[in-house]
Amino acid sequence: MTSYKYVSCLFAAALLFAFIAFYETYFSLFPSFKNTAWIIHFHATVIVLWFVMLITQPVLIRTGHMDLHRLLGRISYILVPLLVLSLILVSRKT
Repeated sequence: MTSYKYVSCLFAAALLFAFIAFYETYFSLFPSFKNTAWIIHFHATVIVLWFVMLITQPVLIRTGHMDLHRLLGRISYILVPLLVLSLILVSRKT
């Protein structure tokens, strides 16, 4: 169990790096997007939700909140297909 103790930190760092990478082209334009399609917003929202889940679930396990951990696991059955859909839509847009 100790080898995965800080996996949330790894995902949080990945989210931070993604924010930095997309800051100039996406996040700095928030909320006044002019030429950005709904597909990009959908993709960004689903990716951020995915990262939040990846960060939260190990913390819930470590703190003993298994019911919430399982609930997030069930939510992932909806989130993952949405993630795949967003990736397909973005790849077809560009």
